[in-house]
Amino acid sequence: MGKHRKRVTPASRAAEALYTAVLVIGMASMAEVFFRMVRRLVD
Repeated sequence: MGKHRKRVTPASRAAEALYTAVLVIGMASMAEVFFRMVRRLVD
């Protein structure tokens, strides 16, 4: 990690926000599938 830019570009900011959104959506969908499986096991 030698490349450290002090100036944050809007493109990198947008890419980071997009990556975070994808990560959150993926975790939420995985949690939904997990809860669905648990509910199926409980019933």
